[in-house]
Order: sequence, then structure tokens, then C-alpha cells
Amino acid sequence: MADLTIPAVELLVLLTEGPLMLATEERAVRLAVALMTLRLPTVRACYEEQADLAHREALSYEHYLLELLERECGVRQEKRIERYLRASKLPLEKMLEPFDRSHLPERLNQQVGCWTGGRTSWPSATRAVAKRICCAPSLKS
Repeated sequence: MADLTIPAVELLVLLTEGPLMLATEERAVRLAVALMTLRLPTVRACYEEQADLAHREALSYEHYLLELLERECGVRQEKRIERYLRASKLPLEKMLEPFDRSHLPERLNQQVGCWTGGRTSWPSATRAVAKRICCAPSLKS
């Protein structure tokens, strides 16, 4: 088997400027190597399916690329939320229903209600809070 360790930049140049008559298998292998090098696992998993769809529906290259990258971003955000939840070591089996919020200051009670979005199950409430925290704009300037 040939050595497939080509630097990412050279590989992208080969894919975009190289011979157009590359064998389909060789092109697929090079593309898979490039996607592994660039660490885009979701794109690697679904680019063929999305390419077929784009071909059938005559979508533009930009639309095809946008669909792939939106999938990648969505999967990364879901994994980030799961990672933050695991790192928080919050008990995911807890419920908010038995928690007595009457002893909380009014503002904090409203804030908890706002964060949970009215949800009473702890997993969905913690997901909502984690999503707001990881998607919130940074306070750093």
C-alpha cells in the first residue's frame, strides 16, 4: 500500500489542482486522508451522501459545503455540551420537581426558572443551561 501521509496543504492542492482524471478510489482515499488530517469526522462520514443529494438536486458547491459544515458544527456543539455535562459531574438522574425553591431569593428563583425554560427534569434542564453557557457570547474583550 502506498504511503498516504501527505501534508494537508499539499493534499488540498492536489485535490483542487491535480489531474482531473484521478481514479475514483484514489480520489476517495485522498479525500478521506485529508478529512482525517483536518479532523473533520462528521464531514468524512457524510460527504458522499451529501454529494449524491447535491448532484440529484443540482445544488451549488457553496450549498453543498454549507450543509457539510453545518452538520460538523452541530455535532461538535452536541459533543461539547455532553463533555461539559460529564465534566460538571452533575447528577443527571435528579429531578427539579421535589426541589423547594421557595427559600431562594426572588431574583435567583426567576433566574433558575429562566435557565431551565420551565423544564422539571434535570437532564433537559442541565442541557438547556449548558447550551446557554457554551453558546453565550464571550465577556472577554
